[in-house]
Amino acid sequence: MYTFLTELLGVLISVNVEISLFYKEVYFNNNWFIYNLYNLLFFLYFYYVFWSYISSKKSKNIIKTGAILFLITSIINPLAQSFKTMPQLTSYIIGAIVLLWSIYLYTIDLKKDYGVYFLKKDLLSWLSLGMGIFYAGYLPIKILRYYMTIYDFKILWVSKVHLYLILIMYLCFAIGLVIMRRRKLPSLETEIE
Repeated sequence: MYTFLTELLGVLISVNVEISLFYKEVYFNNNWFIYNLYNLLFFLYFYYVFWSYISSKKSKNIIKTGAILFLITSIINPLAQSFKTMPQLTSYIIGAIVLLWSIYLYTIDLKKDYGVYFLKKDLLSWLSLGMGIFYAGYLPIKILRYYMTIYDFKILWVSKVHLYLILIMYLCFAIGLVIMRRRKLPSLETEIE
């Protein structure tokens, strides 16, 4: 729901000059502040989710170290690029890499515990699949788009690939929600009621 509201607000700001987070006219359709804040919260939330469901202490420490690296990068990045008006490319790259690594560690943990890399009725497996495909494909696009903006050129297929990656990710999320089985909380021995 948070993702949907963020996307909706971002679109409204970019297409409607009467809705703006800034008073200066030059920034009226600028929505980077919303997306930068979203990325910060999104990555930290999923680091916590993967950290919670992984049983290996070593993997948990790797995710915690990655989250700290992401936070440090997120604090330093606005010194080079305005948090309000520019995409935080460096922190996004670090965030996506740490998320992909967290997904990898989760799949390794599944293999160790269940003998498989993917559990069909496990929502987190489906979320991992969707986000893994999306971020592995979108990370190079994000970098390319940043440089396309700086050097003022366009590559037409980039938007289509981005759209397909979004569709695949949300399709994985939807399938996972439909076929998931109740899961135990990481710290409890009973099923979630």
